[in-house]
Amino acid sequence: MTNNSGPRVNHYLSWARTYLKRGGALENSARSVWALTETGAKILDVAATRAIYDQVTQEEKERAKAKRQKERDRLQAKRDKQKRKASEVETTSEEEPDTQNDWKSSLLDVMKTMGPDAFGRSAQRLLREAGFVKVEGRGKSGDGGIDGVAVLRVNLVSFQVYFQCKRYKGSVGSKEIRDFRGALEGRADKGLSITTSHFTRRRRPVTEQRPLT
Repeated sequence: MTNNSGPRVNHYLSWARTYLKRGGALENSARSVWALTETGAKILDVAATRAIYDQVTQEEKERAKAKRQKERDRLQAKRDKQKRKASEVETTSEEEPDTQNDWKSSLLDVMKTMGPDAFGRSAQRLLREAGFVKVEGRGKSGDGGIDGVAVLRVNLVSFQVYFQCKRYKGSVGSKEIRDFRGALEGRADKGLSITTSHFTRRRRPVTEQRPLT
């Protein structure tokens, strides 16, 4: 026997002990002392050891098969989870427009029931949240529809913006916008009209004459 055959023999012996132990023919203590079991003592021919080999080999095949099946189940569960998430995202996306319309409609209904002063304060709060500073209410009779003034800062430039609040259930017509525009003459270059309603088509040509949001 050559020197190189030693490790190989040890390798084969190690596997033989493992197979025989799993077949119930060998046992070992905590200190790795190996001994024949009652089953092992009854082995008298190669056929008995072959039976143990076939038994352990079949167990290994079944174990490997179970492991592969477990991995397939894990991957399938992962794919199913991803599909459910995608489905939830699509469902949420489909429901969002209706949800947004619902809360917008509810908000408009509440704002339409507000008194003029409360609506004006809400408009001022809206402007502050939008980045305007120095927001002040100035609503007076004969003011041409001006309800307040604010300052909008864009980088290094500041704009004084007059605003009006229209808590309307109907549409805002060109007359209201024309009066508001006239009130801006000599005061500011920009005006902002805040309303719970919408603007008529006839308002558009008027707004093109001077910047008005």
